[in-house]
Amino acid sequence: MFERTYNIKAVPASRPRVTRSHRVYYTKTYTKFREDWQAITRKDWPAIQAEMENTHEYAFNFEIYFAKHPRADLDNITKALQDSLMNASAILDDNFCTDLHGVKHSDTGLNQIKLRIWRIK
Repeated sequence: MFERTYNIKAVPASRPRVTRSHRVYYTKTYTKFREDWQAITRKDWPAIQAEMENTHEYAFNFEIYFAKHPRADLDNITKALQDSLMNASAILDDNFCTDLHGVKHSDTGLNQIKLRIWRIK
């Protein structure tokens, strides 16, 4: 099982935007979070990849702590966390996630993400 706590404020995934010239982009806040999340988790990618090795089912469990009450849906936060790790190739395919559990804590005075990933099969 991979388990680690990160000191970072979670940001929910935003919908992609399209310019008049048909270029797709995401909001600056979400783009910055994805970059920061990848940077803060980079040293752990080998451990996450080792947990994912030769598996076709895994569990993705997280707890999000917000200093203040957020305007963020849990499903969009899940998408942001998983997509960022998948884009970094730490997780090979999020379709293999068969057990997903998330908890959001508000007004805790701190911004943290506690992440747990483990192999099922």
